[in-house]
Amino acid sequence: MALSRPHASLAPAGLVALLAAGVSGARAAPEPAEAAFARFEAWARARLAAAATPAGVERGVALARQRRAALAELIRSHPRRALERALPAPLRERLPEPVQRQLEQPVAGLGELDVTVSDDLAAGRARYERTLTLDGRVYRAHLYGRRLGLSSRTIPVYGIAVGDDVAIHDSPVVPVSREELAGRAAPLEGCRGCVAARVGAELKVFPDLAALRELERELIRAEEALNPPPRAAPAPPSPGGVTD
Repeated sequence: MALSRPHASLAPAGLVALLAAGVSGARAAPEPAEAAFARFEAWARARLAAAATPAGVERGVALARQRRAALAELIRSHPRRALERALPAPLRERLPEPVQRQLEQPVAGLGELDVTVSDDLAAGRARYERTLTLDGRVYRAHLYGRRLGLSSRTIPVYGIAVGDDVAIHDSPVVPVSREELAGRAAPLEGCRGCVAARVGAELKVFPDLAALRELERELIRAEEALNPPPRAAPAPPSPGGVTD
């Protein structure tokens, strides 16, 4: 079931609650990053409660840049935590445009995951390099959990990007809360047990959680059905400049 029907946006109080809910559910980031997130979130709450002044917007841009740098590092080091820090769409859309330009970008669709493995002789271990190609753009892909075991393949992805780095959800089916949907559309109205989720770039509505999980299992089985070893990187040249 696709989303199409517009709905009134959340009131500021609802947006503040949505921001607070997201923050309370997120794992703590390293201390410097956590401070950058906290300062921006405090500014955002104040911004939603009152009209922004030019000085207030300038302050928001500065804090958003600090948050962006912290989030970029978190994407590279702890992609799951970075995803938990993503701002809900109803909130980001209420922020001033100059602030929005400093925020992470949602990345969704059917992407080409490319995995290359090389030997790190100095460290005595294999080195994995992962990229995601989506809509003609190539990102450095940062995965966690089950998807770390995938080799190169086409997969539905949902994640967030800062620059050329993208954090990708471990599951091909990403549930969406009713609070986040409230400001965008009304797909769950009149359906007490229905749940919504992102599958790549598509937002689907399921009659219940069991139906969502069934599709998730089906897509995971498809992802893992054929999992050849990742491509090996070319061997470095020998001292004489000749390779095997």
